[in-house]
Amino acid sequence: MEPRSYSRDSVFIAKTQKGYLAKTALMDAAIPLIANKGISGFSIEELCQAASMKRTSYYTYFKSIDQLVMDLWAREAEYFHGIPNSISHKAMK
Repeated sequence: MEPRSYSRDSVFIAKTQKGYLAKTALMDAAIPLIANKGISGFSIEELCQAASMKRTSYYTYFKSIDQLVMDLWAREAEYFHGIPNSISHKAMK
């Protein structure tokens, strides 16, 4: 049996999917803050405001900004790891 998937517009969103979307929103909001202010140049309040979340929600997903940065780095490294394969496949065609 395949797991259910819900769109972002679904009335009902599974708890794990809602958590995934919240954690993704925080990491996505961190990118411009890090780019503009540096890793230690912004507060959790600023990040939560940029992600349209409450500060208390932040601590559900991350213990510190350091953990956020490490998870963000891991996510982006995983994304970029797949790029050389897709580029080389396109070049071979």
